[in-house]
Amino acid sequence: VRQQQAEKYRREKFARLEKSHQDQNTQLRSTDDDGATGWTDQTREADRRETMDRFLNRFTQQYDNMNISSDNNENRSTNNNVTNSENLAILHEMLPHIDDETLQYHLEIYNGNIDAIVHELLN
Repeated sequence: VRQQQAEKYRREKFARLEKSHQDQNTQLRSTDDDGATGWTDQTREADRRETMDRFLNRFTQQYDNMNISSDNNENRSTNNNVTNSENLAILHEMLPHIDDETLQYHLEIYNGNIDAIVHELLN
C-alpha cells in the first residue's frame, strides 16, 4: 500500500510539473504574439504624431474659418463658445484619461492654446 501511495504521489507530482511547464509555454507564446501585434514605443509615437497632426489640421481649419469682427461682439462670443467646446472635444479625444473639468480649467488658463495644454498635461 505504501509503495502504491509513493508511486501515486510521484505520478501526481510529475503531472503537476508537466502542467506547470505547459502553462509557462502557453504564456510565453501569448506574450510573443502580443509583442508582435502590440504597441511598441515606435508605434505609440507614430500614433501620437498622427493624432496631433489631425488635431492641428482641424485647429488650423477652425482658426481660418473663424469670423472675427470688431463691430459684432455677439458673433465673437458665440464663436468663442463654439471654439471652446470644440477645443474641449479635441482635448478629450487626445487625452481621454483626463477628466473634462481639468481640460476646461486648462483651456481657460492657457486661453485655448491646445499645444500648451497638451505639453503641460503630458509632461
